[in-house]
Amino acid sequence: MTTYIGNSFTLSMLKPQQLLEGVTITARRITLEEVKEKLGGQFVSCIGHGSTAEFISQLLGIKIPMNRIQIKLEKEDELIVIQVMERIEEGKVLSREEIESMYKNEKIHFFLVRIV
Repeated sequence: MTTYIGNSFTLSMLKPQQLLEGVTITARRITLEEVKEKLGGQFVSCIGHGSTAEFISQLLGIKIPMNRIQIKLEKEDELIVIQVMERIEEGKVLSREEIESMYKNEKIHFFLVRIV
């Protein structure tokens, strides 16, 4: 099992065979404390934006590197997603300050995504 932290979840994170055969995905909102617990051991960052990685690092007190990689989730893998809960304008890259403001205004939440 691998634990990932990322700034999105998409179906492209699944293997083609999973999509052909069908796969069950669970997602639930998690607390900051749960995020810290999950990331207490080994994890892989797939955070693709520097400002997001910087914000999460400060928020958690854990170094979260920017790591723009594509992942393929396996059964039992966990993906912690920092998710913006509103649509932002096309092509917009949020600054660290904008991310922080959205988090404080509860427009950004953490979710735990699992392949079961």
